[in-house]
Amino acid sequence: MEQIFGDRWKVGGRLGAGVSGDLFLVEDLTGEHSGPCVLKSASNASGGRRVAREIVALGRLCHPGIVPMLDHAPIKKPCAPPYLVLPLASGGALGDPARLRAFKNKPRKIVAVALQIATALVVVHEAEIVHRDVSLQNILCHGPQGEVWLADFGLCLFRLDHRAGEVIETAKPRAFAQDVYGLGKVIEALKEGCVCQETAPLDRLLATMICPLPARLQSMRQVAAALAAI
Repeated sequence: MEQIFGDRWKVGGRLGAGVSGDLFLVEDLTGEHSGPCVLKSASNASGGRRVAREIVALGRLCHPGIVPMLDHAPIKKPCAPPYLVLPLASGGALGDPARLRAFKNKPRKIVAVALQIATALVVVHEAEIVHRDVSLQNILCHGPQGEVWLADFGLCLFRLDHRAGEVIETAKPRAFAQDVYGLGKVIEALKEGCVCQETAPLDRLLATMICPLPARLQSMRQVAAALAAI
């Protein structure tokens, strides 16, 4: 028997499972979205809270560097596990080994990707949201010119008390520096194995991102400005 979510999303296959729940390849029966899409469905109470948190966050965000949400279930509907629908990223996760090898000794390419994520995080932080899980696996490659999306907001916190079902957690102001550290670790992983002298500016920037809080850059705008200047 075919499985359909929301009288609209026809399941074409199971892509796998994540912390939040199951991932399905789906087709839009309305024809509004012609390309392949991914549906994330919560499989337990913890996953339900993560998906609900992600629905609220993505509903407040719009930026070329943030994965767009195409549809979602009503998160307050009783007895129905939440789900959301996203476009399929054709290039996979940035953390795929083959993808990582493409960055070796290419500092300009590293800066280009890092700047996309930094500018996306500026928008995230201005919306009073802390991502809290910036990593290679949560950056998706989708365009022919190296375009990427920041994804997976299931662990995010809201600076203000935005309610999403049971999601009422509030981040402290200094929590935004957690995303600075996360992006720093992404840059560090991308430049691993680089031996060219052109990485020196990146090394200096990383020293201000992957460090104890008192010395760490506190604003993603500072990070974006520093990357733009390299």
